[in-house]
Amino acid sequence: MLTMSDRSERICVVGLGYIGLPTASILAASGFHVVGCDVDEEKIEVLKRRELPIYEPGLRTIFEGAIGADKLSFSTSPPREADAYILCVPTPVSPDGSPNLSYLREAARAVAGVLEKGNLVVVESTIYPGATEEVLFPLLQEQGLEPGKDVFVAHCPERVIPGHIIKELIENDRVIGGYTPECARQAEKIYRSFVEGKIFITDLKTAEMVKLAENTYRMVNIALAMEFALIAEHLGINVWEVITLANRHPRVDILNPGPGMGGHCLPVDPYFLLHVYKDARVTHNALQTNEIMLAHSTGLATSMLSPGEKATILGVAYKGNVDDARNSPGFALGKRLKEKGFEVSYHDPHVKAEGVTNELEKAIRHSHLLVVAADHNEYRLLKPGEVAPLMKARRILDLRRVIDAALWEAEGFEVRLLGASSLK
Repeated sequence: MLTMSDRSERICVVGLGYIGLPTASILAASGFHVVGCDVDEEKIEVLKRRELPIYEPGLRTIFEGAIGADKLSFSTSPPREADAYILCVPTPVSPDGSPNLSYLREAARAVAGVLEKGNLVVVESTIYPGATEEVLFPLLQEQGLEPGKDVFVAHCPERVIPGHIIKELIENDRVIGGYTPECARQAEKIYRSFVEGKIFITDLKTAEMVKLAENTYRMVNIALAMEFALIAEHLGINVWEVITLANRHPRVDILNPGPGMGGHCLPVDPYFLLHVYKDARVTHNALQTNEIMLAHSTGLATSMLSPGEKATILGVAYKGNVDDARNSPGFALGKRLKEKGFEVSYHDPHVKAEGVTNELEKAIRHSHLLVVAADHNEYRLLKPGEVAPLMKARRILDLRRVIDAALWEAEGFEVRLLGASSLK
């Protein structure tokens, strides 16, 4: 059994994405022998070559240090000799909004096949309340293992944001839900090795809902900002000025609107709440507002284009200065424009994906419209005088309030800002 005084035990982290890989690296840097496991054979080969498939500030240093100390290795299947297994696999939603737990079930089945008495299983993947028991317990019982007695089971939801993952893994408070109090204590021993924030102990279902509550709170507040943007356009005023002035109130903190919510969490996790409570009206309406804003942003772009013209999407990352393009508003916008018959190109200085170039000149050449869909710092530094000669028409739609509109207008650009019918 794991103890804080003995770091010779082995931990297996299943799923080496934006959460699993940093978690495995930090655990290894904390002294544990860690095996990172992923079914993606190509990813495993990349990691064995000491290359990183994702960019995250601070990760490379920890990653290389852990491998250099012979504390971190990689495999396509969970090893039998591990003492603890941490599941960090994706939990997306299906097109109809229902939870897709297929990755979690596959990972849990693979782990259940190698478990021994005294092992610990921690689910970090975001799930609906009750899912840990629903998915994992039958698999344990098939192996003759009783949860809470033969195998310790806990849920410890990740609560970090891309671009700050390493810092927040260490500094943020964590919530650990245990099937029994002892299950939670066993998980706490692992997380205490690197978490400097407070660790709060609770039961499984409470921990499962905590993550959903956090992300739904943010999603609802972003949806509210989007609705304010729609109202401001209708009234002929500037929502960014409204938000700036409203936030001068000491108890008001309105978030910024945008073309839609992206990432793996905010546009996904609220559906898990709807799965267990279909009458969650506020959650349902906020998700609908996100779809409305995507359609509205498409309409703004369409209004600035003539049939057959080309639009360049600037930014397919879901937020500024990261390489995470999961549920990308930029991609969603481009897809809708293509469906309407427009030519579309994608540029992003951070994202490496098929159809996306990091060569700005290549992306914008012969374009009739630039659409700023992500607030990367690079786009704040764009010079309209250098951009204009490459384009067939001088038009720019800013969906993130990134550019200095006056500078672009001075170069003869038609400028449109989300949430403002006029820039004056």
